[in-house]
Amino acid sequence: MCNILSKVMEIDWPEIKISTIFSLWFWHMDRVSLSTSPRSAPSSAKQAGFSLIEVMVSVFLFAVGVLGMIALQSQTMGNSNSAMQRSLANILANDIVERMMANNSLATDGKYNRSLSTGSDLSKTPDDLVTIDLVDWYSSLTTWLPGGKGAVQCDSDGVCEITVQWEGQLVDTDSADDQDAGIKTLSMVTQI
Repeated sequence: MCNILSKVMEIDWPEIKISTIFSLWFWHMDRVSLSTSPRSAPSSAKQAGFSLIEVMVSVFLFAVGVLGMIALQSQTMGNSNSAMQRSLANILANDIVERMMANNSLATDGKYNRSLSTGSDLSKTPDDLVTIDLVDWYSSLTTWLPGGKGAVQCDSDGVCEITVQWEGQLVDTDSADDQDAGIKTLSMVTQI
């Protein structure tokens, strides 16, 4: 304590700066801490290594991050597959519309009208173009979409409603799109 008092007395008080006071304070604290605890390590020594708890927390956080990435990837793949199926359903609906436009008079007469089915009751006959179109369309539905079914309803004015139905993936059972046990439906109304 005498050392600090002698240092304080040497200072020219009118010209004192804050930095001088702080430097004296830190000089004093270093002296006190070294003299009171001889077993403590000097303040310049660094801790080496990790404790087991730090390692376990790090591994836990890493595992949570990896599991989150896996869940995100899985959901992304499911959504991508659902989008692909919806695109295929749209392409197949447009396919039968183009076939009906090529045979406009037969379509407006109701020859293409079919209820929702897989078309398994149809058989190709070489002379009936409507049956050939429907068999090809139903074959494409069942080939490209899981559980694919289709329906066509045209009136005499040429307004047609095409319905394509398939079994989609259940990604989220709480959303409105997936409530009907994975059954997805695409409806299109067009004028031919």
